Amino acid sequence: MAILVVSGIPSALAAFPGENGPIAYRHDAEIFTMNADGSSQASVPNTANPTDPAWSADGNRLAFVRDNDIWIIGASGSGARNLTKTADFLDAEPSWSPDGTEIAFASFRNSNWEIYVVRASDGGGERQLTEDTDLSRRDPSTSPSWSPDGSTIVFFSDHLGAFGLYVMPSDTGDPESFIVPTSAGNNSPSWFPDGSKIAYTNETELWVTDPDGTDQTKLTTGARVSAGLAVSPDGTKIAFTSQRDGNHEIYVADPDGSNQVNITNSPDTDDRLPDWGVPGDGTTDGEVQGTDEDDELNGSPQSDTVFAGAGNDIISTHGGADTVFGEEGNDRINGGAGNDKLYGEFGPQGATPFRSGRRAMLQDEPAPGNDVLKGGGGN
Repeated sequence: MAILVVSGIPSALAAFPGENGPIAYRHDAEIFTMNADGSSQASVPNTANPTDPAWSADGNRLAFVRDNDIWIIGASGSGARNLTKTADFLDAEPSWSPDGTEIAFASFRNSNWEIYVVRASDGGGERQLTEDTDLSRRDPSTSPSWSPDGSTIVFFSDHLGAFGLYVMPSDTGDPESFIVPTSAGNNSPSWFPDGSKIAYTNETELWVTDPDGTDQTKLTTGARVSAGLAVSPDGTKIAFTSQRDGNHEIYVADPDGSNQVNITNSPDTDDRLPDWGVPGDGTTDGEVQGTDEDDELNGSPQSDTVFAGAGNDIISTHGGADTVFGEEGNDRINGGAGNDKLYGEFGPQGATPFRSGRRAMLQDEPAPGNDVLKGGGGN
């Protein structure tokens, strides 16, 4: 029996500016990571057919898009799970909040692209931040990027009748403010880590602006920038995609656009959509990931999300608002103090029970809290 314990881990809020870690990017039909100089290029397991990789602020998790849904996976490729599960919609371009608790993304619903936010723990708490009431115009809102202090989201839109970058409060989405006119298309805004500047693309070149739209500066000429850019955590480099070589390659440049260097050098493949993370420590805040063996899983006194995996598991929480997915197997789930949600056989990617015919025993300990206990298929 494997025994997994998660200790109390502080918020994922990263220090800004931070230390430069790996760059995640799309390499053909997988997510790859590499060092800032292009060395140590390696695939992230279990990320087939992805797009839009995005690092969490602590460098331990990646969000990405697959099958039109937002997914989350550990930096090592473990624990992949579907966060949005919206088969009828198109979800894209995830961006983590600095404290790691929420993800903003663009989604095509009600015949238009709008910006939404969900909890990173379970995909719940959905709120829509933008809304185009004149669907005859179908003005898209895409490419959200969270400010380092978490208060503001910059995004691309045409809501006010002008293509360009807009900013809005991250809690309500209102009011929206138009700051920079741009060409139509993917403008890939990325904040500098101190919040003083926003990098973006316009007419296939790199630009920067102050968050209020002043001091707009063109950084490059002939860079042929496309499909994503990212400012480094320490603010000393910008990674971006360029088509100047006849394919998509990842380049890095100084913040003024100088010293542009091709770091992927893969003429026979396409490399695009870079996102620059900090060095992770291998933990996933408040998450416990079991195996397909018989596990004993123990949460922390904090709010945990537990994915048991298949097997006959014993799962115990110990305080906090916990969410536990027993998954397949004859599981025993003990809810501790706190407002817990315990699912006997709900998998992390499913909205319906597995109906495996196996038994889940749900036991709420005599502890305070408003708990929701749901059994899946079985006897």
